[in-house]
Amino acid sequence: MSSVENFKQNTYLGYVALLRILVGYRFLGTGFDKLSRFLSGKPVLSDLARGISKDPLALHRAFIQGVVIPHNHFFGYLVMSGELAIAISLLLGCLVRISSSFG
Repeated sequence: MSSVENFKQNTYLGYVALLRILVGYRFLGTGFDKLSRFLSGKPVLSDLARGISKDPLALHRAFIQGVVIPHNHFFGYLVMSGELAIAISLLLGCLVRISSSFG
């Protein structure tokens, strides 16, 4: 089978690409939302305080209280940049498998 015939095969991968683009668009929206909150100076402390009381894992709760809350600025930046990187990767179609595993 030549490389030209590979492009003429009937597949349904276009629907998977559409799903990938929609998920990338969703990550882009949440990343820009966090970017605007990050640039306005609103910390993520209120989000973390709401979630700590519902966390069933004691080890995770201790990590949030002991590490994330004291360094919330760094973790806010880390999450925001990660979401934007995943969104760009999914929208452009490069490193999709790796970005999907991180997403």
